[in-house]
Amino acid sequence: MEKVVTAALEVFGVTYHDLTKKNRSEPLASVRGLVGAVLYVDMKISRNDVAAFLHRNPTLVTIYGQNHLDRMITDRQYCQSYHALKSKLEEL
Repeated sequence: MEKVVTAALEVFGVTYHDLTKKNRSEPLASVRGLVGAVLYVDMKISRNDVAAFLHRNPTLVTIYGQNHLDRMITDRQYCQSYHALKSKLEEL
């Protein structure tokens, strides 16, 4: 999980503290959802572990996973951000 946070820091400039704080403003909320989706959907980490890591409710992690495919199709910025994060993860 630390590897994803390192990649998020390098790509988006957000720290672990940023991801866990109670801030719903954009683009932080989208980056948090993206990180949650990568951990839950791509890396197959349990929703409870992802929720604990991001200091969120497990239901929200499920929502990140459910919205991921739709956002990949309908939200160009989300899709580009996803590919940037995945590329950085492959480099690390």
